[in-house]
Amino acid sequence: MPKKQGLGRDINKSLEIMDSTLSCLAEFSRMPLKKGLASNKINDEDIIKEVNKTAEIAFNLLNMIEDLKGKINSVKVGGNSRFAKQVIARFLSGE
Repeated sequence: MPKKQGLGRDINKSLEIMDSTLSCLAEFSRMPLKKGLASNKINDEDIIKEVNKTAEIAFNLLNMIEDLKGKINSVKVGGNSRFAKQVIARFLSGE
């Protein structure tokens, strides 16, 4: 199977990075930090607020990346992009 080149390669690489980031964010959101703090009797309100705030931001980012990935996956790129470029160039030049 030939490797994708140009835009297709860049899109595939970006999707791979998104998948990796999504798995890291999902793991981050499930980390047991609050349980660890509670079991060690650390009741610092500032730390707990910061943990909650960070977890919320991570969850929002996870949703944003999933939405972006869905939009990118729904885009259909034509099979012959070189032909499309020629058509657009002719259209712009007025031929």
